[in-house]
Amino acid sequence: KGKMKLYYFPVEGRAEIIKSILRRFKIDFEFVGVTHEEWAKLKETEKFDFKQMPGLELPSGQMLVQTPAIMEYLGTICKTIPDDPLKRYEITWWYAGCEDLMAKIVKFSYDNPPPEYVKELVDKYEKVHIPHYLSAFERKIAKLENKDYLVGGVLTNADFWLTGYWKMWTKLYAKSVGHMFEEQLKSYPLLSAYLEKKFKE
Repeated sequence: KGKMKLYYFPVEGRAEIIKSILRRFKIDFEFVGVTHEEWAKLKETEKFDFKQMPGLELPSGQMLVQTPAIMEYLGTICKTIPDDPLKRYEITWWYAGCEDLMAKIVKFSYDNPPPEYVKELVDKYEKVHIPHYLSAFERKIAKLENKDYLVGGVLTNADFWLTGYWKMWTKLYAKSVGHMFEEQLKSYPLLSAYLEKKFKE
């Protein structure tokens, strides 16, 4: 009884991945949008392990943290994580690829490097990193018999990973690299078709 509470900043960040699976399976939850001022106080408590969000508080009061761990929990109860080890590998493949590409954005988003270094990083991101990963995603989808889902022809956590990260890349980082993703997506028809269908569901 009771509802889960999802804590995160009021932006389209990592919490969107968690929101998407909660909404898809109609799991009752409350989103708690935390301001930076509120977070400064909250993270000094013992409520959040590692002093990081998102955090998913269960009705019992237990706080789950770390997005992959939260998704493992939700995927287990929603049955979007199969038993087959190779299919589980495929799900992790999608997560790891998305997270690798995400990590490269952080270099020029949060570390406050010099402007000339930022330009160099952004240029490399546009010309090297985005096509490198999107082409890998395109090749992976090309091998699928059922291209409506990323693993095994059924809804799995992989679908939530890719669509959730795509929202972050194009919305949260709209001013820096979002337009690059939108523009380059035109060169990857299978990936584009997959995302278009998923965002209409």
